[in-house]
Amino acid sequence: MSRRRRSRAQELTAALSRLAGPLAGVLLGLWIAPTATALPPDAPHPDAMVFEEVEFDPPVPIRFELANGLVVYFLEDHALPLVSWRAYVRTGSVYERADRAGLAELVGEVLRTGGTAVHSPEQIDEELEDIASEIETHVGDDRTIVTATALVRHLEPTLAIFAELLQQPTFEGEKLEVVRGRAIEALRRRNDNPRSIVEREHRALLYGRHPYGRTPSDATLRSIDRADLVTFHERFFRPNNAILAVAGAVSAERLQELVQTTLGNWQRQTVDFPVVPSVPPVPSAGAPSVHHIEMDLTQSAIRLGHLGLDRYDEDRYAVGVMNHVLGSGGFVARLIQRLRVEEGIAYSVWSYFTLPQDTGIFYATTQTRSGMTVRAIHLMMEEIQRMRESGLTEVEFTEARSAILNSDIFRYVTPAQIVNQVAELEYDGYPIDQHQRRIAALRSMRLEDANDAARKYLQPDQLVTLLVGKAADFDTTLAVLGPVHEIELSRPNGPGE
Repeated sequence: MSRRRRSRAQELTAALSRLAGPLAGVLLGLWIAPTATALPPDAPHPDAMVFEEVEFDPPVPIRFELANGLVVYFLEDHALPLVSWRAYVRTGSVYERADRAGLAELVGEVLRTGGTAVHSPEQIDEELEDIASEIETHVGDDRTIVTATALVRHLEPTLAIFAELLQQPTFEGEKLEVVRGRAIEALRRRNDNPRSIVEREHRALLYGRHPYGRTPSDATLRSIDRADLVTFHERFFRPNNAILAVAGAVSAERLQELVQTTLGNWQRQTVDFPVVPSVPPVPSAGAPSVHHIEMDLTQSAIRLGHLGLDRYDEDRYAVGVMNHVLGSGGFVARLIQRLRVEEGIAYSVWSYFTLPQDTGIFYATTQTRSGMTVRAIHLMMEEIQRMRESGLTEVEFTEARSAILNSDIFRYVTPAQIVNQVAELEYDGYPIDQHQRRIAALRSMRLEDANDAARKYLQPDQLVTLLVGKAADFDTTLAVLGPVHEIELSRPNGPGE
């Protein structure tokens, strides 16, 4: 070590030594301080504490509509010099042909990366990077969402690019091949994750060839060409088929001017939606039924369930309270109490009701070591049966309803969340005061409403059970659950093809 570096090191050591005394005093104070604010001995246990329901009234975004039919919601907020927005376009994978499965996802990806009639893909990426703006896409079953975020001083150029992507994407061929290649590679690797397998194949067992149960294959992805993307975009990406939600540090007058300038010339056109078949009332695989996918694993992935209800069902709030107690309420839920706390055979376990536009799914899922596979399934079935037969207790009902009501505020933390929630209400066909109606429905709900929901929407005798794991290591034969149907995953696609 040089003399100069040794001198600097000695100075640093001396400085730290001088700080040691005062720092030790601070640390000692921090260690002692909590004893001065300890709770009194008669303080109630946290489990016995009672809290009043949170009262809040989120601000109401303004709504305006362009002459071409584009609906816009806006909430002004100057807390940060940012503006964020998203366009909800009424399209998704349910509207693609079976022989073009995967088309909607390719449209969403290449819409963002494939350039426009004005800018090349590289120009768009460079400009967005230079001004620290972001534009992304997400494609679901029945909606496509294009999102953007920008500093307020860069709102105009970002919104201009956003508008170009919505109206004039070119779907450059090279970019299509890149996205297609990634999709095919993901398809090749999709059987690497047991939890992903059990989710995908269980959905296919329940929905069969309905679009909700369909997944892309190598053949369908390779059959898609650029003309398919262009046609799909021209058919569905129309202003009268979209809702724009905006929040941020800009005035309402300025925003309306910008939206009119960038999106006012977007051409309106009647959207011809293809007929989407209704979900069959009986699961494709038959119910009850047991299905097994053999894989050399040390633990099994398990999912069991049946068809449920849709997002418009009047019982959905009662079902939510009931399921909070059964499996979605975290550590207070019965499933995790039984399998993790009491039995110690699973780290996580939960149940859920999906709420799509058509019939959704009820499912319960977990992973456990191979030697406890059948035991775990039995316990899950027992808890579902017990909930259906005995229902919730008064205490469980009260605590679950209170937890849902008091957590509702977290759906409306930021202005962006608020405006998006309101836009989604209109998108899904709900009245604008649906939030208030939901709160009123929860507050007026009775214990018997939740127990009626358990009896109506939990069907233990209709469970379709699927597990992925090594049968030779199971605690007992799967035959104790009923006839077992083996699913072979040697092909790129399983029953969801």
